[in-house]
Amino acid sequence: MVRSTKTAIAPLLAAACLAGNAQDTSEDAVVEASVPYPLDYFAMRPVIRNVSLSPDGKYVALIKIPSKDGDPLVEVYESSDLTKEPFRMNADPMEITGFRWVSDADIVFDLRQQVRDKIEGFDQGTFEFKLGLLNMETKKLKSFDEGGISVAHRLPQEPRKIIISMQEGDVDGRIDRAFRPRSYWELDLSRGSKKLLIRGKLSLGQIEFDGEGNPWLARGFDEGADEFVWYHRKLGEKGWNDVLRHSEDSFESFGVVGYDVDDRDKLFVVANRGNDTQGLWTYDIETGQYEPVYRRSDVDIAGVVGHSNRWEHPDRIVGLAYYKDKYHYVFFDEMEGGIREQLAGIVPHAHEVRISSRSRDGNTLVVFNTGPQDPGTYYLLKDGRFRVIGSQQPLFDSEKLARVEYITYKARDGVEIPAWLTVPHGEPPFSLVVMPHGGPFVAETVAYDKWAQMLANNGHLVLQPQYRGSLNYGLEFLQRAFVDVSQGGRAMQDDKDDGALHLVEEGLAEKDRIAMF
Repeated sequence: MVRSTKTAIAPLLAAACLAGNAQDTSEDAVVEASVPYPLDYFAMRPVIRNVSLSPDGKYVALIKIPSKDGDPLVEVYESSDLTKEPFRMNADPMEITGFRWVSDADIVFDLRQQVRDKIEGFDQGTFEFKLGLLNMETKKLKSFDEGGISVAHRLPQEPRKIIISMQEGDVDGRIDRAFRPRSYWELDLSRGSKKLLIRGKLSLGQIEFDGEGNPWLARGFDEGADEFVWYHRKLGEKGWNDVLRHSEDSFESFGVVGYDVDDRDKLFVVANRGNDTQGLWTYDIETGQYEPVYRRSDVDIAGVVGHSNRWEHPDRIVGLAYYKDKYHYVFFDEMEGGIREQLAGIVPHAHEVRISSRSRDGNTLVVFNTGPQDPGTYYLLKDGRFRVIGSQQPLFDSEKLARVEYITYKARDGVEIPAWLTVPHGEPPFSLVVMPHGGPFVAETVAYDKWAQMLANNGHLVLQPQYRGSLNYGLEFLQRAFVDVSQGGRAMQDDKDDGALHLVEEGLAEKDRIAMF
């Protein structure tokens, strides 16, 4: 039976909301809001990131940039008292780029080191990459000799082992590094030894493992048929079955995003399936039948949502997400949905609120929020207390950042174009900067955009148009970029110009003060 989590988190609401909603409406505050921040503020790297809990909830670890030109270091705090001096560590001469907990006391690091001043050969950069291991009991860091490896799975049930992947073959071989198949190994963190699990190949690679370390999904490409192929391996079997195919020439999207932990023969698939927008489906590998789970007519499904407790439920899918004005979630799990709803109610300037880390027992959470008026803030929920861990950009005052509006306007041929509008403080009309995304065939999501905020902070209205050809708005909207001939520099450009004209007509922008960036 699924129970509501509202009563468990409700006592936090009053204090958190009071703290988050207090505003200074005095004349001094208005004057202060009109003074732009130094441009250097917007160029700063996130002060903290990668905040995560040890599985037992005892520690909170994060990557911190201690100064403007400083190298990243790791700080590890006791979660019961964030005011105590943390354990600090850097990896000089290597640089820490990321980490993950693999046991109650062990952290695996992603490390890089500059080994040459210039690029050598094709696709050989100036950095080389390794893995490192920190044990919180010994406080010692060791690195593994193998280079160019990455963590494929952290094996929640095997705290002293992880699965790593490595690209094989000579760097000067005939196959480009990006397309070279990877091999997968079980790495023993205590001994530093590794055991081969499975080798990928050109026709069958990109192997995924379940929470127990069993390979269950692989992808390949059939050159003869020009088709992408998905292979499935049943639990306890050695062979792979060709279960799904998708033509390279199709405009439709298709991808396997997980499996039903209560019925492993059912795969979760994000696809169009003959519809304008892509939705979520289940696919039964025994019957070959699809069943719809959820689809919208206005925007695509962005993907699925995993359980917030990745230690206990590493493969369980609890919901899905779609993006319009911001991310919206549809939950299949009432408890997971209830937790997220309650957190969104107590986080100041809540916009995109998510649980970024959770202890194995489920009682300690790291919560992250980002949005137009929050460049990114981490919170700790533990023992009935909701505390701020820190901000990614602590120099900014939320009230001085600009609000962002989701709008639509008509292009000259009648096509409706979605867009985000970052509105500076003050009275319109404003000078306007049109800031289109790159790609061009990508999906843009706008929460906290440092470029838009920097421009708005200096008095400019910023338009981010989702011109025809942008992903997320269905096949018809995508294919409008290919009517007769490519519409790049034609209708795709008109969409941007028409957005600027729309804002002039609305009295928001000055017609003689418009730029494109």
